[in-house]
Amino acid sequence: MFRESLFALFLLSAFSSSLLPLTTAQDYVLDTDGHAVENHGTYYLLPAKSGSGGGGIEVAATGKESCALTVVQSLNEDSMGLPLKLSSPSITTSHFTEYTSLSIEFTSAPAPCSSASEWTVVKGLPEGRAVKLNDYGNTVEGDFAFVCAKREFYRCNKSYQLIFCPYGLMRCEDVGISIDDDGNRRLVISDGNPFLFKLQKVGSSSSA
Repeated sequence: MFRESLFALFLLSAFSSSLLPLTTAQDYVLDTDGHAVENHGTYYLLPAKSGSGGGGIEVAATGKESCALTVVQSLNEDSMGLPLKLSSPSITTSHFTEYTSLSIEFTSAPAPCSSASEWTVVKGLPEGRAVKLNDYGNTVEGDFAFVCAKREFYRCNKSYQLIFCPYGLMRCEDVGISIDDDGNRRLVISDGNPFLFKLQKVGSSSSA
């Protein structure tokens, strides 16, 4: 369930040091072509810099999972990962800004044993709270949002980080990468150590 008043929550929140001033909160999120990211659009989420050790975002079976339920960064730096649908039920506009509450989901559920495709955060795992698909269980209620990671002359350089805002708390947390014993690059709650990425629209040839 999304909260239509998420932006008001940010105004009251005690942000982590990695987040940017609230005066930037109305900036549109931009893709690699410099276009505002579309509400209900499909995009690849790629590392902001090449040579970071991984490629785009996909899903994998990790630990004792028999299904691919863990959201991970591809181990192949050349991989685009899987297409993601980005949508916000809290707004009616065709584009969204930073801090807008988001639903993030793969455009299709992984076969053969899961019907879920939407991201959620799961607690009680050995690696801490991690990003999984939403039929995993033991989930943390909250919202995802995008925040500009770096600005140049007061404009975002199209590099972003993902934050997660648990309901009932007065602060939001970074989503970062944690490498497990099998080498999987899992997306986890990693406050102060965010994963930086760019958004490329599916069908675009841009590599900026």
